[in-house]
Amino acid sequence: MNGLSPPDPSIDSLQTIFDYALLKIFEQGAVTPPNATAACSYRSGELRCTIGIFLKNYNPSYEQYVVDELIEQGIFGKISDDMNALLCDLQFVHDSIAMQHNGINLSPDEFRKEFLQAMLIIGIRHRLRTYQIEELQERIT
Repeated sequence: MNGLSPPDPSIDSLQTIFDYALLKIFEQGAVTPPNATAACSYRSGELRCTIGIFLKNYNPSYEQYVVDELIEQGIFGKISDDMNALLCDLQFVHDSIAMQHNGINLSPDEFRKEFLQAMLIIGIRHRLRTYQIEELQERIT
């Protein structure tokens, strides 16, 4: 990915979570299809949502839970309140892009533009480094 590569998806710092989600979902260029409880599934075929990329031991039963419930169940291990807030914000971004377009598929570049705009806001909100966003924006045709 032009010198950018996602870090290991372990949930060990806010910056690691943000960077991994940013690069992985940008590379994917699409949202996952809806499930019964949210605007998108955690996993669908090769596609992952911003939470699905962190589910190392994915179980299809997770689809019945919103991210807050997965966190409460300890699926991600013991995480801080700040990490909890970031994971919820990341999922909201992914879901909101899906809901905003009523399930109509965006082109990969249309999705990427919206995703990067939302990720910039989240990065600033959580006081994270966002320099990679500008570099990724330059790659969109």
